[in-house]
Amino acid sequence: MAEYFPGLRFGETLEKFLDRKVRPDTMFLNSCGEVINTVVRLIHQHPIYSIKEVIKGGSLGKGTAVKDHSDVDLLVVINNFRKIDDLREQLPNIISSFAEYLLAAVRGETIRIKNTKQALHTLQFKVCCVEDGDWFDVDFLPIIDVINPLNVRGSLEIVYKKMEEEYHNRNYYAKCVARQQVSFVKRVPSRAKDLIRLFKYWNYTEDNDLSSFCIELLVIHIWQKKGSPNNFEKAPMIYDVAYQISFFKEITIAFDDFYSSVNFITKLERSPPYVLDPANPFYNAGPEMGVNGDYSQVQERGRMLLDNLGHAMAEHFPGMHIGETLEKFLDRKVRPDTSFLNSCREVINTVVHLIHHHPDFSIKEVIKGGSLGKGTAVRGHSDVDLLVVVNNYRNVNDLRENMKGIISSFNRYLLAAVKNESIEIAIIGQTPFTLRFELCCAHRDCWFDVDLLPVINVIGHLLIFWIQRIHSMTQHLTRESKVTIVEFKSEEKSCWII
Repeated sequence: MAEYFPGLRFGETLEKFLDRKVRPDTMFLNSCGEVINTVVRLIHQHPIYSIKEVIKGGSLGKGTAVKDHSDVDLLVVINNFRKIDDLREQLPNIISSFAEYLLAAVRGETIRIKNTKQALHTLQFKVCCVEDGDWFDVDFLPIIDVINPLNVRGSLEIVYKKMEEEYHNRNYYAKCVARQQVSFVKRVPSRAKDLIRLFKYWNYTEDNDLSSFCIELLVIHIWQKKGSPNNFEKAPMIYDVAYQISFFKEITIAFDDFYSSVNFITKLERSPPYVLDPANPFYNAGPEMGVNGDYSQVQERGRMLLDNLGHAMAEHFPGMHIGETLEKFLDRKVRPDTSFLNSCREVINTVVHLIHHHPDFSIKEVIKGGSLGKGTAVRGHSDVDLLVVVNNYRNVNDLRENMKGIISSFNRYLLAAVKNESIEIAIIGQTPFTLRFELCCAHRDCWFDVDLLPVINVIGHLLIFWIQRIHSMTQHLTRESKVTIVEFKSEEKSCWII
């Protein structure tokens, strides 16, 4: 089976796969939450800097973490500075001070910090709880408060204006508006976040060039195009995201939650591909591929995923949803529903009753065969064979000579007899051995095929014995065995050799 997501087992539902391979377990998340809260508490207790608040971002803060690939961004709002120039000038000292402070402060706590690294805008380190030893990445980002909560849009317009004018401060302002980026992703419902996790998992396992943030925006874009639903079928949306990636070079994604994307796309002369940060119109979250813009690897991986999605469904059965179990697929597409089977049973019993009352023939019994008689019917492809044991003839020669008359007589008789019943009949035609027609209940428009086959009791009931034997064997098959018949049954109609 072509694996559309590495590690997905045959017949495993997407939900079970997400729990087993993609979503971090609750214990890990709870442990991370405690560790992060401890770090946040220590940050607030720094002896030099006054901290207004710490905003939790990254995959753990936004709720999009993937098993074994979790991180948190701590956006630390510092009260000591009012201007971005002051923050920029003091940032190396701020980061250095917090690096020394946190390494010392955690010694009295049940957490550990390692691999501290100072970058231009951030302090990067790993942290874990002593008890479980699960390490995860932390980016510590000092920022200042540039947004008035009573006028967020107006404040952002001022910030964007400064970002446009003060190129040297653009990246510093970008960190200060990251709060809006976090809230944009965080408010997405859990089902959409599951798709984000799924594509992040695929991105990690396939070693793609897409950032986690880019994946988040790709999924959210498709989710919004579908009307931003809380509940939805995941399979079609998975396909749409994969399709989007397979044509990445042509992609144009922007959001209007915090700014007019059209204005900035025009002003900055954006050309595809771009996936614009919803909080920062100057940042393209898509991968940088140099001057030539070679996105062939990204697109190729997307097309491979797209092909595998189609192949995986086709390798199960046509129409089978991604991650759908065989049992659910059988109920949804293969097995006839109970109401239909009950209706068929009533119609067949009525016809059998009429056959027994034919004025010209003595009927010993009517044996029900075909897919409905044997319990192997497929939705939309149901039939029944009615083996009518006629007492009027004692040898095969008599039966053969009179077969045409018998079939014609049953044709005329049934057409007249059903007029007083709550069923409908449509004659298809006659063959040398059968009368073929369609039946349905007058109350439901569900037609099925019927073959009426006159037979006789010969050789000490040997023929009847074997017909009944085969019928009985089929009736006693387990449900699983009948499923096998459904899956491998030939399109050619089975016939009785008499």
